[in-house]
Formats: sequence, structure tokens, C-alpha cells
Amino acid sequence: MSSLGLLPPTAVDSLLPQLAMGNMVPLFLGGRTNPLAHLVRMDRGDYYRVHRWAALVALGEGVAHAVMAWPEADRSQRLSGSLLIGGIVVGCMTPLVLMLRSGWLFVFPKLHLGVSLAAVGALVFHIWARHSSSFDAPWILLCCGGSLWAISTLVRIVRGWRHGGDAEAWSVGKRDTEYEAVRVKVQLRHPVATRPGNYFYLFLPGLRNRLQSHAAPVAWWDPSERKESRNVTFLLEKRWASRLLQRPTPVMDGPYGRDFGFERYPKVVLLADGIGIAGVLPFAVSMISRKHFQWEAGGAIDKTHKLFLFWELDDPSQGEWVMDLFDDLHKVDVTKAYTCARLYTDGEVGLPETLKEAKNWGVRPRKDLASLGSTLTAELLAPHRPGKSIILVCGKTAFKKRVAERVPRDPSICYRELDYQPET
Repeated sequence: MSSLGLLPPTAVDSLLPQLAMGNMVPLFLGGRTNPLAHLVRMDRGDYYRVHRWAALVALGEGVAHAVMAWPEADRSQRLSGSLLIGGIVVGCMTPLVLMLRSGWLFVFPKLHLGVSLAAVGALVFHIWARHSSSFDAPWILLCCGGSLWAISTLVRIVRGWRHGGDAEAWSVGKRDTEYEAVRVKVQLRHPVATRPGNYFYLFLPGLRNRLQSHAAPVAWWDPSERKESRNVTFLLEKRWASRLLQRPTPVMDGPYGRDFGFERYPKVVLLADGIGIAGVLPFAVSMISRKHFQWEAGGAIDKTHKLFLFWELDDPSQGEWVMDLFDDLHKVDVTKAYTCARLYTDGEVGLPETLKEAKNWGVRPRKDLASLGSTLTAELLAPHRPGKSIILVCGKTAFKKRVAERVPRDPSICYRELDYQPET
């Protein structure tokens, strides 16, 4: 009788470990976007899904192999196999713990890394425990996984050196509260392409922090630098970036991220809440500076003729994070009518005088955000304003859900969430 109606049990038992190893090979690239994944244009969300599903499939195949091979396995094989399966199970469970307990945000990376290293050790022990003298498929697949890790790590090290440089960090927002953020300005050794939608992984100072990183978009660069920049600014959450205030020496890996092709759309809408402004602000920098150069050159650069920026603030003090940058943007906006920006919060926001006088900049109560759907419909679907639109969103999960429910359903509107999203 054949197993699964296709192969005899012995053939299935010999095939399962090879399939499990094959699915474990991409796991060696790690749980964050890496140079090899970026090379094949895989975005952050897709990479995370591939990483998780590869682990789950490998786990299922490993369990099936353990059940079939257990009766004939010796003690060392049983021990190493149990450790390996246990490591994969714990590694798969830690993301669930993270979703259920948001306070585990900073425990998860270290726990996941530790469990993964233990699983790799158990895997090597398990392959060695077979007492096979030949360099067969399991060893070949293990070497392939190790090679992927080595190549990816080497590229990261080179990138980290190229993107290194002098940095300064300072605190912005309401001090000693959750509404305080950290601005980090880095003067790079080599210029880097500054494309909206790009993000870096920042490794914090300290030996124990070099194994973990946090995704962060380049929130600002000099608008006069059109293609590459040496001076870039990050806006980071203080809860994980506070160490940079004492030692502003981050190691940067990147840039990663998709090209959203926003310049092909006549109307662009940027939506953010809280620290999500760091994700959408680069689009405003790029579009307004491009419009400035277009005006100076007297020619057309892109199709965009209207930019909308809607930002929900959890506290009015969050306006301090980027208000000086907003002021600089408004000064670069040569037409003063290209950008329409609305800040939604309950309380007074310290707008600069230039923005207070600007007709297209304003502060609204947070409850007015409930009418976002009608506002977008009026602006994007008005008969006298034809053309396609793109909506780019960056924010917490609850905010994105509310926005998605209110976005008008129309073929002319393209809705996209950025690769970078705030950690919750």
C-alpha cells in the first residue's frame, strides 16, 4: 500500500526531510527584507509572508517526517529532531504573541533570533546524527542556506560602511511622554538615492543591538538635491530610538522599498497618523521639489497637479516633530496652491506664521476626519477635475482600517499602503 496513494512509505520518509530543508533554505535570509529579496523586487509585505509560510510548511513536513521516522531513529536523532521542531514551533508562535501583547514589541526580535539560532544548531546536529559519510542533499541544502546568509550579511556590512557618517540626534515633541520622537540627521560618506517609499533598517549603537534593527523611512532631505543626497533625516519613535540621543551612531542598511510611480497620477493623496507622517513626508518633499524644478525649467516633469496631505495627530504636540519641515516645504511650493494640507487634532498646533496665512494649510478637529470619504469624493471625483488619483497610506492598523472603509470605490482611484508602516 502506498502512502498518500502515490509513493511507498520509505520513499515519502526520505523525501520529506529534503522538502523540509528546501523550505528552510530561504529562512536563512532572516525575517527582514534583505538585499537578495530586494534584487528580485519583492516588497516588504510579500517577503514577510513568504518567510512565515516557508516556516509553517517546513514545520508541517518536519513533523510528518518525525512521525514516520521516530520508531527507527536512535536517541541522538530523536533529541535533535525534537529540538529542531520545538525551535520552529516557538519561532512561529512568537509573532502571535507579538500580535496579542503589543508590549512584547522589543522582546520579540531577540526571542525570535535566539530561537532561530537554536533551531539552526539543532538542524546541524540532526543532520550530523544520521552518521552519513556522504555529502548528500541535506548537507547541500544546509550549505545553500548558509551561503545565502553569508552573502546577505556581507552585502549588509558593505552597505553599512558606505552609508555611515556623522550623525546628530535630538528630541522633538512633548518631553517624557509617548508623544516624544527623535530626529536623526546623518551626513553620509557616499550619497544615496532618495526615492519616496524607500526605507532603511537602522541598527542602534551597542554590541547587543547590532543583531537587531528597525525599519525607518528617510523623512527628509535637502529638496535642492534631486537624485542623490548626502544629508538625510529620520523621524523615529523614542521608545526604541532613545539610545541615539546619547550615541548617534546608527548603522544603516538599505535603501529598500517599491517605486509607486506617483508622478503618473494627476492627484496624489497622502494619509498618515502619528509617526506615519515620516512615511508620507518624503512624497511631499519629492513632489513639491519636482514641481519647483519644473517651474524653473519651464517644462513638464510629471503629471501631478495637486497634492493632498491629511495627518491625524494623537496629540497637538506631535506637530513639533515636523512643523519646521512643513514650513520649508511651503516656501519651496512656488505656486502656493499645489499642496493642500490638513492636520486633524484636538487642541492648538503651533503653526508657523507662513502656514497660518496659507489658504491651503489648516488644522481641523479630529472628529472631522469622519467626513474623509466625502472630502476625497469631492476632490478626486469631481466632474470638472477628471484624472486618475493615487492614495498612499502610512499609519497604525486601526487608522488604515478606518481609511480603507472611507476611500471612495472608483476605478480611477488607486489605493496603496507603504512598505514601511509604524511598529505597533
